[in-house]
Amino acid sequence: MGGNLKHTGCGLKRKKSSIRPEDIFARYRGNRISGILRIYAATNPGKRSVKCKLHIISPYKDLGLRVEQIEAKARKMYHIT
Repeated sequence: MGGNLKHTGCGLKRKKSSIRPEDIFARYRGNRISGILRIYAATNPGKRSVKCKLHIISPYKDLGLRVEQIEAKARKMYHIT
């Protein structure tokens, strides 16, 4: 966990950002799921700026989601052990 991210077209690789354990939203079949926010500069309609800013979104710090509580509630609701 916490390895450098691959290039996504907007330079996350250049910043040497890495995903920390607290940035993981979920895990599915060995894959870690995280949130990335991509912000582009304002342009004319129909065009997209080549430059953008990328941010790793943390479920709790940025969105107030308590992933463990959501998982526990879902397991109970769907009778998953």
